[in-house]
Amino acid sequence: MRAAHQNPPADGSPHERLTWHLQKTGEAFVSHEDFLRLLLVLVMSNEAAEAAEAMRTVVEVRSEGRDLMQQMIRSSFAVEGDDVATAIADELAHFGMAGFDGAFVSLQSNDGKPIAELMAQLADAMAALGESRIRSIRAQSD
Repeated sequence: MRAAHQNPPADGSPHERLTWHLQKTGEAFVSHEDFLRLLLVLVMSNEAAEAAEAMRTVVEVRSEGRDLMQQMIRSSFAVEGDDVATAIADELAHFGMAGFDGAFVSLQSNDGKPIAELMAQLADAMAALGESRIRSIRAQSD
């Protein structure tokens, strides 16, 4: 994942940068889909809950993924300043992970939507939520 996100765009709107990050994330997981499929099976299985080491691994991987999602969001909204970008990233990281998980499950079900389209829609939603949060932050500071 870290290799897929090297050299992010320096220019563009938060929406454009977020779209780039999410597209790269989708591409990375499509090329390594067995890993995510296994991770999701472990998350949803009772056996993993009973196997402490397996559950620790799942928690670590999910935590690292959430950290990466926060970095992607923070980087995308960096033009708004560190405090605002961090607030948006903290608020949207779980939503981004849930959206990505859902997109991956949709992809696995062969429902006909390509990952690029799903990632574009997730970027649209996250950018709109981030922009709404920016307006709220600005209104509070006025």
